Amino acid sequence: MTTLEDIKDRLNQDPTSALTWLMPNGRMIRHQFCCGDVFGKAPSPKKDGSFKFNCKKLVGKDYASGDRGLRGIYDVFVAYSDGNQTEAIKLARDFLKLPVSERPQAVQGHEHGRRRRGDGPETPIEVIEVITPAPETSPTIPERHRHAVKGIWPWRKASGEILGYSYRLEFKDKETGEFKKIPLPLTWCKLRNRKTGLQWEAWHNAGLPQPQPLFDAPTLLQASRILLVEGETTREAAQAMIARQTGPLAGFDMATTWYGGVERIAHVDWSPLTSQSNTPKVVIGWPDADDVNSKLYRPGMLAMEKIGKLLSQLSPWPEFYVADPQRTWRSVSETPLPKGWDLADPIPAPGTDAWITETITTVERYL
Repeated sequence: MTTLEDIKDRLNQDPTSALTWLMPNGRMIRHQFCCGDVFGKAPSPKKDGSFKFNCKKLVGKDYASGDRGLRGIYDVFVAYSDGNQTEAIKLARDFLKLPVSERPQAVQGHEHGRRRRGDGPETPIEVIEVITPAPETSPTIPERHRHAVKGIWPWRKASGEILGYSYRLEFKDKETGEFKKIPLPLTWCKLRNRKTGLQWEAWHNAGLPQPQPLFDAPTLLQASRILLVEGETTREAAQAMIARQTGPLAGFDMATTWYGGVERIAHVDWSPLTSQSNTPKVVIGWPDADDVNSKLYRPGMLAMEKIGKLLSQLSPWPEFYVADPQRTWRSVSETPLPKGWDLADPIPAPGTDAWITETITTVERYL
């Protein structure tokens, strides 16, 4: 039986191959692997990204968040998996081509508590389990993050139970000078101090349990026309436009999104989009205005294609359409949309609400 320590040792034997396999958007710069962030996001043009891992010393850090000290490749796999050890072991097994029978048992929770904050001492706190449902009381955000919090959102199952929260940090990276937006999970956890053995329950930066719900899943059950966007702030802006009951989004019942971005699509419970009556739900996906990456695709559009495949597994599946704001923008201006533009951003000149209307009315049907 392959143990977890065996997996850690084998991953560390070839760190470059393991990281390149895990984060194809990253690259090696001498002996250092660099990527946009620890979740594998592509770095900005002419930038190395905030995640850096020294493949000789087997240490790394996501400089954007400041408290994600990583020791060994397995720590990176856990961070990439949003703290879910079971998912991290699955990824490691796939990379090492281990059979299922040789999969070691994971401890429920995540390894974030074992990392170093900056260059400080190792924290003795570990997560024993993520407790659900979480309390209905307001969550406590870690003190070190409070100065940079720009939003916090609850994630509820279709039954109404809270699985946890997410919040976003916005700050200027001291290392690169870049303006950063970092999403983080916050869940109710059973914790333990390794040194003293003391156990307690508290809010902690552990990943949301899987499957993860769509935002406002209870309301989705009753909605018939839904706008699906990327990210909590974009959903917030789209929902405000819908609530006005006038303008280009007035025909929608609500907007929703999923947690964790493009890399987390497979971990989402899409079942609230199943049609509940003889009239199918209509879902329109609106991707961010992403640049074409090194693999010659736009991440947002690829995400919508992946979502379409998952929705096709529902019974009955909804009608699913995909908007292409970059395509319709070409009829408005010769200047491309700003990279990453979404519905939370002001419409660039000379665009107007009429452009959003055109984008909605010229969507392409996927399902």
